[in-house]
Amino acid sequence: MEGADFVIGVSGNSMEPDYHDGDKIYVRKAEHIAAGDIGIYTIGNECCLKELGPDSLISNNSTRQNIPDSEHIRLIGKVIGKVSE
Repeated sequence: MEGADFVIGVSGNSMEPDYHDGDKIYVRKAEHIAAGDIGIYTIGNECCLKELGPDSLISNNSTRQNIPDSEHIRLIGKVIGKVSE
């Protein structure tokens, strides 16, 4: 996809129904994204896919908890699409 810096695989169900375990997504590196955008973040040694909320990272799956904002969270990039099969 034009504008993508890399492709990464989704692992887990926290962003279902939009993103499923095994999906591959296009990511554009970014220092900032807008509230409501989906991003790839690192928290410590883990990488996660979440929606940016006003004071937390939001899981689309209601069975999963949101992640409160913290100085330990680092944005890697904005999700700009899914790889079609």
